[in-house]
Amino acid sequence: MAKPLTSGLDTDSMTHVVLEATAQARQDFGRTRIELGFLLIVVKEQKLWHGKAENFSAFLHGIRLNSNAANQYMKVADAFMRDNSDNKAAWTALPEETMRILCTCSMAVMTKAADLWRNGDRESILAILDTLSDEDAAEALDSMRKDIDCPGRVVPELEDDPRVKRVLRQIEDLPAELRSVVRAKTGFR
Repeated sequence: MAKPLTSGLDTDSMTHVVLEATAQARQDFGRTRIELGFLLIVVKEQKLWHGKAENFSAFLHGIRLNSNAANQYMKVADAFMRDNSDNKAAWTALPEETMRILCTCSMAVMTKAADLWRNGDRESILAILDTLSDEDAAEALDSMRKDIDCPGRVVPELEDDPRVKRVLRQIEDLPAELRSVVRAKTGFR
């Protein structure tokens, strides 16, 4: 039987060991979510689920992964790791410091940062993630989103136009591969 992590340590040493292990586990958990997103994109885009499941959603169900969580993981991996070129296969490794910062954020904050990554000031985004609490970072990223003139952002007075609603609905109804092509070409999110 393995010895407990804190066996034989005084209170100060035990506190230090446990806090360090907690921070490392948090870091590992964040990194795993990004890596899982990358792997899921590969499975989906290369159709590696063929022969294993009826479709990608069934594949996710088969590996007991919630489709909303899977979509968030893929969105984050796509934003932070995919090259900005038109080459869908061009992936870049994140610098270790960037990965360290991203891995300590909640998924909600990571997703907000992913929305801004390609069109935003990456240094400012990383500074927000590195220095603010999750709640404050989410608020700052929301504010940044409002300040950036993102292509594809629907002008508020046009949101209720039935033609705009119809086009946005049609984009959402496309298969994921086509939807990402439309979004890449038009800037729609």
